[in-house]
Amino acid sequence: MSDFNLRRIDIRYLAVTASLLISFLMRVFPSSLNDDSYVYIRTAQIFLDQGIEAAVSHYSWPVFSILIALVSKIGLNLFSSAFLISSLFFALLTFALLSIVKVIDSDRTTLAVAAVCILVFPELNEYRSMIIRDVAFWSLLSFSLWQLLLYTKYQLLTHCIGFSASLILATAFRVEALAYLIVIPLVHIIFTSTKELRKPYYKLFYVSGLILFFLTISLLAFKIDVVAQIVDIVSKYQPFIESLTSSNLQRTQALSVAIFGKYAANYSNDFVGVFIISGLFSLLIVKIIIGIGAPLFFFVIAKPTGHRVKIDRSTVLTLSSYFFVNFSIVTIFIFVTRYLPGRHTMVLSLVVLIFISLLVKNLLYSPSTWKPLLIRAASCFLLFYCATDSYYSFGHKKNYISDAVQWLDQTSPSSQILLTNNHAIAYKSGRVKNYDQVPRNLSGEEILDVEESALLVVEMNSSMNVLMAQLIDNGVIHFEIGFPTGEEPRIAIYSKARN
Repeated sequence: MSDFNLRRIDIRYLAVTASLLISFLMRVFPSSLNDDSYVYIRTAQIFLDQGIEAAVSHYSWPVFSILIALVSKIGLNLFSSAFLISSLFFALLTFALLSIVKVIDSDRTTLAVAAVCILVFPELNEYRSMIIRDVAFWSLLSFSLWQLLLYTKYQLLTHCIGFSASLILATAFRVEALAYLIVIPLVHIIFTSTKELRKPYYKLFYVSGLILFFLTISLLAFKIDVVAQIVDIVSKYQPFIESLTSSNLQRTQALSVAIFGKYAANYSNDFVGVFIISGLFSLLIVKIIIGIGAPLFFFVIAKPTGHRVKIDRSTVLTLSSYFFVNFSIVTIFIFVTRYLPGRHTMVLSLVVLIFISLLVKNLLYSPSTWKPLLIRAASCFLLFYCATDSYYSFGHKKNYISDAVQWLDQTSPSSQILLTNNHAIAYKSGRVKNYDQVPRNLSGEEILDVEESALLVVEMNSSMNVLMAQLIDNGVIHFEIGFPTGEEPRIAIYSKARN
């Protein structure tokens, strides 16, 4: 009887429970926080102390921080509140992804395999220990994808509203959700074959626009100018765009020499743009491959076996539309800014993850004429590797941060001025008011301008190694101690030399 009851439980709820348990265990055994976490936490504190206007002034899109602050009112500190929110959104993401798989293939075995794939996907689960707004964005985006698949299948108004509402909520966390809200219905209108089949997507487009319009009017009535906030966010990319479009001959020549060498630059100067574009496009492809990670090898395994994932055309169009919008966004981003954080390609990875979940089930359970035992063993090994990679860090523990803070507490008065480029030390020391705004690299001018009694706590990298060596040679600073001790320090503490 108990076995029968277990089989009747929806696998999605079992996976959600497992996701919440994993998030709890990762909180019990915490790792170092990401730098962005301090921005969100300080904005949340500003909201609690000074209100929404001050929070908006400090951080232009503060909904995630406001949510952290509001949840903290149940008696949690801000960090615990942030992790609770993240855990709940990870649970929603797990539910939404499995719901997408269920629309495509409702077989219980498929859902069980998909649940395992999602819970051990390394490139997704590495963000469980972080405080980032992206998890909320991904979960709501995945929920909208599920609702769109249901709307395509049943054409019910509830699913139409579900698609629009979830994307509008996603906009509260990342503004690019607006691109999905606008572009995805248009993609379906353009690539749907007949006029009759296009009608539901026209309705989807109009409903989305109507909900967005009334929401904007409502927010403006409460003196929340979301349009101005969006303009402010976009304006931050203006220096990148100006740099991209400027025709500085001296800069172009220097870049040509750096790329081709002094001699070849005389002949290849006209091809600098082509070199940069091809290089950035190559970087984009590499980032996407890294974003998918080890599960990409499931496609390699599937090729000689002849396994294919069979999905109807309308579902392929829906999945492809999300892939297309994210690919377009990251392409524009990398060509404008010249860099691309890994989490920006996560939507691409999630779409691929859906295909992989279906493919793994075929590899494990379908009869194969090409070494079936070997294929299944390889698939199980990959899943085991992904689980290990997801939840066990092979890197060095960052004990040097807590050791440095402990040294500061024991040997330095709390009133002593501190200059640092590490967010965690800035926060934990309690000596840096704007702990969320410390720069990645300290400048020589900053160090020269700081008081003689100040301490410098520097997270070492190539730039800092060069600068600190120069300042020591010039007698500006003295080395005090490094952590970890007995080896090349990751955190080095210096005192300002007295004149």
